[in-house]
Amino acid sequence: MRALRVPSRWIFAIPLALTGAMYARFFSGFWLGDDFGYLRHAWLAAANHRLWEHTWIQFLRVDPTVVFYRPMMVASAAFNEWIGGDTFAAWFGFNYFVHLGNTAMVALLSERLAAACGRDGRIAGIIAATFFGLCPALAEGVFWVAAREDACVTLLTLVGFYIWASSPKSTMRAAVLPLLLIIALGFKESAVVFPLQMGLVALAWPIRLSRAQVLAVVACGVLVAIYFIVRAHFFGSFWRVYTRPDTLPHLDELWPDVRSIGDWWKGLTWNRPGGATIYVGLLGSACVLVAAAARGGRGRLAVALLCACVGIVVATLLNVNGMVASGEGGRITYTPMAWLALAIGVAGAKPTLHASPKEIHERYARAGLGLLVCATIAGAWVLQGELRTARSAQNLVRNIVNGSREWAVTHPGLTLLMLEEHYGPIVTTRPAQGWLMLPPVQPTPLLHRVLPTLSAELDARYDQLSAGLATRLDKVRPWRLDADEIKRLFVHDTARWPEHYACWSARTDRIVEFAAPDPSDRTRWTTALRDALGQCATGKL
Repeated sequence: MRALRVPSRWIFAIPLALTGAMYARFFSGFWLGDDFGYLRHAWLAAANHRLWEHTWIQFLRVDPTVVFYRPMMVASAAFNEWIGGDTFAAWFGFNYFVHLGNTAMVALLSERLAAACGRDGRIAGIIAATFFGLCPALAEGVFWVAAREDACVTLLTLVGFYIWASSPKSTMRAAVLPLLLIIALGFKESAVVFPLQMGLVALAWPIRLSRAQVLAVVACGVLVAIYFIVRAHFFGSFWRVYTRPDTLPHLDELWPDVRSIGDWWKGLTWNRPGGATIYVGLLGSACVLVAAAARGGRGRLAVALLCACVGIVVATLLNVNGMVASGEGGRITYTPMAWLALAIGVAGAKPTLHASPKEIHERYARAGLGLLVCATIAGAWVLQGELRTARSAQNLVRNIVNGSREWAVTHPGLTLLMLEEHYGPIVTTRPAQGWLMLPPVQPTPLLHRVLPTLSAELDARYDQLSAGLATRLDKVRPWRLDADEIKRLFVHDTARWPEHYACWSARTDRIVEFAAPDPSDRTRWTTALRDALGQCATGKL
């Protein structure tokens, strides 16, 4: 095989420029949902001068109640706090450059894999990387700070894959593959699929693998086996993450999970359904034509990459029990779309000067790549609508934070503030609504003045207020909201009901007060508040 060339800079300059321009708007964005938890914990650790001590402890602490072990996520939050404090742009910048890194890796790795098959993958790599960078399905993994795990896992594994493919005889460089896998496992459990993906690639590799390459793949498999054993020991299940049944996943659960993808896609692209339909049609047609062009070693490698994509989709669906119809959850499509882009990049690679055009069906490949360009344009249109919705959601949360501060000045006592969990398909307040009223988001603690409440927690909120939560809030005046403060808040005390009841109106961008419901009956109280929230959402209140 001829020596592998170092790719030219323009291979990834085009997709990087287009992708970077699309997502640059979020540097002026705001926090969403889980972001507040990461921000607050990092801020508190830094305020106590224990930022790195707190971070190191996360690597040694396992909490069996949450079934998560993601210390690298905590470390990334600590890094953001260290370099940027509570500045959102610095936190988003981490996601932004990780996504650009993944986009570049799709281009570079497509070229590298195509070269291993004796093909020229530069043009196909550019198109595949642009398709990936502007894919509307995975945007949540970019603009949502707390959803960076999948993007980080993808970057670490693709970099390891690239080094593995580029230096076949170097044992030192091959060892990077399992080392990066260890870091990826610290970000998210989905990295366990990577050894199987690399196993498929190794079986389809067009030339003889070196011993260093084989050992690197085997080492990844051994690491994941050890990881499963450790998970089973601490969490009682080596497989489940979001639920905790004692049984293994059943394949009969897969079909309903697959069908849920349609409802999820409709929820995600609700503002541009026509463009979403065109996008799926063009992408499917492009994949068929590009697949028809693949032959020989290139075809086998492309099939292996496609199977790696499908494999992680199946594993994810069996774990999360389907996609939610609201459109949330796009972050988990991040890694599969990267592997699909690689498969397209390899299958669409053009022949070298010495290859026979008839043998490789070049016209099919060119037609497929042309359709993929059209699909990418349609996808960018869909993505533009999705990102506009996301920015509106960020502005909504910013306005809630600022509006609550102004409300507390003019409305003495405690206000129960009803909030929506989503803005379209975008998570806004859940599950960190309490942190909206605490530093560093607020200059001074406001949780004893404004109590954010979601519709789903109204029954629990009634019980808490009956047991004296409003009284305890006024006495404790929480600002840390750590375990000690939470324990003090839920000590039984004199029952007291909020002085004001209000909701946030997205239509008018302000807090709207409504009549206090009768607290003598739990059902009437919760029903009245849910009705008020519904009227607030439709602008009737």
